[in-house]
Amino acid sequence: MTKPDDSERILIKKYANRRLYDTRNSRYVNLRQIAELVKDGHTVEVVDATTGEDLTKVILTQIILEEEKDRRDLLPVGFLHQLIQYGESAYEQFLESVFSAGMAAYRNAQQQMESVWRTWMGPWAPPPSPTQEIEALKARIAELEARLAEKR
Repeated sequence: MTKPDDSERILIKKYANRRLYDTRNSRYVNLRQIAELVKDGHTVEVVDATTGEDLTKVILTQIILEEEKDRRDLLPVGFLHQLIQYGESAYEQFLESVFSAGMAAYRNAQQQMESVWRTWMGPWAPPPSPTQEIEALKARIAELEARLAEKR
């Protein structure tokens, strides 16, 4: 998967009092607000304000777990048992390849639907924004990387 450029990256500092500070927008944020930043296409990097330790995976996982708590059906219980049972070493590559392939397929389907919509709308369709074009290119690169990984 490609790395977004630094203009899309937002540094979040986590303080000892568990507060999260968005350094780009100069404000304290909560997990939902960080999730919204990610959904808006930004890449967040969360670091411990004192030690500089990278806490990004921990915070993103916490966001996913909070969403799971609200929906109660995101991850099957059997899968969670197996994940704990076999540990990180056995599932890390599997999860990365499955999630990467799944996200690439989702992005591809989304692009195809947008293409059909633009074809259907004809000359009335608004041209894609630079952000949409960049996202389309990122999705294509991710898809090609996933295909390359399969061949290895």
